[in-house]
Amino acid sequence: MITTLLLDVDGVLQFPRRPEFVDALERDHAWRDGYLAFQAELFADPEYLATLSGRADVLAVTDRLLARHAPSLTGRAFMDRWLAEDIVLNGELIAQVGELTVERVYLATNQEPIRGAHVERLHAHPWLTGVFASWQLGRAKPDPAYFERLLDATGLPAAECLFVDDKEPLVAAARGVGLHAAHYTSNDLLLAEFRRYGLASAGEAPDQR
Repeated sequence: MITTLLLDVDGVLQFPRRPEFVDALERDHAWRDGYLAFQAELFADPEYLATLSGRADVLAVTDRLLARHAPSLTGRAFMDRWLAEDIVLNGELIAQVGELTVERVYLATNQEPIRGAHVERLHAHPWLTGVFASWQLGRAKPDPAYFERLLDATGLPAAECLFVDDKEPLVAAARGVGLHAAHYTSNDLLLAEFRRYGLASAGEAPDQR
């Protein structure tokens, strides 16, 4: 029996606002190779990856990379704008989660401290039980230790938890430690998964608000 839902954030509960955000940022700053080249380098940077487990400072990383890509932009200014302008909430899914028959709902997300704090404020939904950000646990998905530390903190057996993520390797990692897991590709297909696990009624339709 599933009593607890573990939801990824980026790619599930929220999405990036492309291409509007990219166009606006490139209009306002001179980029050496364009914003997306910077983003790709940022997400692949070993020090940035270390920020996700709380072992490095994201502002120091972005300052270092922006000095080459867009010298007029500081790490702090970039982070403020990224958080304010490049997130679109998945309102339909958020409404659906509030209607599920489940005892607990946690966010299970890879985040560094600045973005993690923003995510907590943004997703302070009435149905939310708590947040497990990777930087707080000291490990990031798909490291099995991320899931093990989450389970230790809650005291829940893996068999009672359903983890949802948009990235298949992370779904596979969750299954590897005994969690039930669903690969998110759309709201409708995820709702079908919720029904399969008995968390939503068979007649429930997606919220169109």
